[in-house]
Amino acid sequence: MRTQGHIIFTDGTILEWKNRTITRLSISLSDQGQLQDRWLLETCFNVLINASVTCDPTYQKKKQIDDFNKSLKLLQEETKILVNSGQNIRAAVLNIGSASLAQLDIILEEAKSLSDIVKFMAVRASYNTGNPLLEHFHLAGLREYGEKHA
Repeated sequence: MRTQGHIIFTDGTILEWKNRTITRLSISLSDQGQLQDRWLLETCFNVLINASVTCDPTYQKKKQIDDFNKSLKLLQEETKILVNSGQNIRAAVLNIGSASLAQLDIILEEAKSLSDIVKFMAVRASYNTGNPLLEHFHLAGLREYGEKHA
């Protein structure tokens, strides 16, 4: 709003700045835990290793687009190096384990060693909840069932 002096919504409505106080409120996939889901990360990764971003030449923040493309190019070059050295690029994505501090607190409560942490965080299974904490509880129940019936 500050850059253009207004916002034009998809329905054509225009909201003028008129020196209003602006408060930015943002809820992202990251806030909701979705970017912590390894399956979503794999999908994004697969897109990014073949992507580039373009914009209108008159776009005022073109430098941001150029910087993003530089980062993409670096990711793509590093991915090619891994592939050429015989590495499975999917392995890195599937071994990702991510959680918020609160989620880690609960998950790590049961961990007795670094091996336990890896076991909890890098499971190659999912209930597709998009919530690492809920995944942990589902998988803990599955492990408990397996131990009782082994």
